[in-house]
Amino acid sequence: MLVDGERLAVVTGASSGIGKVTVELLRSQGVSTVGISRRLADAPWTRQCDVSDEKSFAPRQDCLCPPA
Repeated sequence: MLVDGERLAVVTGASSGIGKVTVELLRSQGVSTVGISRRLADAPWTRQCDVSDEKSFAPRQDCLCPPA
C-alpha cells in the first residue's frame, strides 16, 4: 500500500514466527510497517490488537514503524 507516496505494510501476527520475520524483512527493504498481534512482544514495531474488536485497532500515530 502507498501512503503519502511511501510504501506501508500492515502485518498481522508480528510478535513471533513468520509475522515477525516478515516485518524484519520488509523494514530492511525500506518499507514502513505496522505490526499487530494479539499479544505484546519485545519488538518495538508490534502493537497489541484484536482484529475482532474494532476499537483495539483504531488508527494511532504510534503504530507506524519506519524502515530500518
